[in-house]
Amino acid sequence: LTTGCELVPRTRISLFEDTLLPIISCANTTVYLNNLGSASVDTSLLLTSLFDNCGIDSVYLSVTSFNCSNIGANTVTLFARDLNGNIDSCSAVVTVLDTLTPIISCTDTTIYLNNSGVATIDTSFVHVGSSDNCGIDSVYLSVTFFNCSNIGANTVTLFARDVNGNIDSCDAVVTVLDTLTPVISCTDTTIYLNNSGGA
Repeated sequence: LTTGCELVPRTRISLFEDTLLPIISCANTTVYLNNLGSASVDTSLLLTSLFDNCGIDSVYLSVTSFNCSNIGANTVTLFARDLNGNIDSCSAVVTVLDTLTPIISCTDTTIYLNNSGVATIDTSFVHVGSSDNCGIDSVYLSVTFFNCSNIGANTVTLFARDVNGNIDSCDAVVTVLDTLTPVISCTDTTIYLNNSGGA
């Protein structure tokens, strides 16, 4: 039976998808804090190899900035995204180090022995100021006690230690003086001339 309609074959549409993940590998690295207490990384410091069958769209890190609170080992993730949205990643350790010594300055001073012949000082006598990118832990002196054997100029060392164990120092001259007059007392006495008229 003819109806006057032509039969048109259906067109089959084929869909192709890229579901293969990129292949990425990375390596550990070490970074050093600057004088502001910060450091940054980019993908080039961690990425060792990268491949994708259709091409890479982008490579990026989970963390790129570090500061004094990140001293030590930090695990970061490196991601690779291909042109079709497939993402793969690898993990690496970024070791953050602070190797900068503190900045410290000091000045000379003069001290005076007491009536026991001794004198002591603390850091405030010679410490002018100190700073560090991550903070000062302690400031201390090589010598704090002086006595009569130290009269004159004495070189002492002032140390500054930061919170990460870095140490710097400066030298100062401590001049020790004894300005106390002797304490003397006397009493009356009687003497007798000898047979030569003298005593």
